[in-house]
Amino acid sequence: MPAKVSIKNLTMEYMLKDRVVTALKGINLEIADGEFLCVVGLSGCGKTTLLNILGGFFEHTQGEILLDGKPINEVGGEMNRGVVFQEYALFPWRTALKNVEFGLEMKGMEPKEREETAQKYIELVHLEKFAHLYPHNLSGGMKQRVAVARAYAYEPEFLLMDEPFGALDAQTRENLQEMTIEVWQKTKKTIFYVTHNLSEAVYLADRIIVLAGQPGVIHKEIRIDLPRSRDLFDPKVVDLIHMCTEAVRGN
Repeated sequence: MPAKVSIKNLTMEYMLKDRVVTALKGINLEIADGEFLCVVGLSGCGKTTLLNILGGFFEHTQGEILLDGKPINEVGGEMNRGVVFQEYALFPWRTALKNVEFGLEMKGMEPKEREETAQKYIELVHLEKFAHLYPHNLSGGMKQRVAVARAYAYEPEFLLMDEPFGALDAQTRENLQEMTIEVWQKTKKTIFYVTHNLSEAVYLADRIIVLAGQPGVIHKEIRIDLPRSRDLFDPKVVDLIHMCTEAVRGN
């Protein structure tokens, strides 16, 4: 089966004052259709830079990125990508439901269909009782659920998530991890998920990519061949978390 996303010999350079900085070098990676891929590594190794390139926010210097065999050259257009950031980025003057509708408005969807679609995804993230509340009435976890629902409602081919639960407390983060797997299993979207949390990566991923160095390179690939849902106290899971820890340390 051809890859959903194919990254070939990608390098990213930028100017910092009077010198060239190489953020990523020689990245080669294929992501299967429907795969849940997590990317981990120390700060500064290029995780978020790679996500921003895949999202079309940064231009890479060398190499090629293909989505369904077509180059990713611009944000939006026929290359349909969704992004969930760590910050909620909700419109405070819109209710939860209307925030989810926003991308659908941009697509020109008719109001009735737009509301029905948004309602479907609000229910998918278990916020139907809060659909008509404004962001200031929602907890941090609820706001991030709205952000996830908004990204999914646009029905992207490829979903990018940049440490979406990093600012939340431990219990809320665990609840949203469970919700993320539930929604992913129902939609089978291809997900590129950046995290610093190695337990989270092992809990969520089909495969983990460890970036290392400055410039960032792929240091190691770890496949997670365990059924879901995963118990973080399972010895197999603990061993995988330890393997990821060692890989992030450069071993």
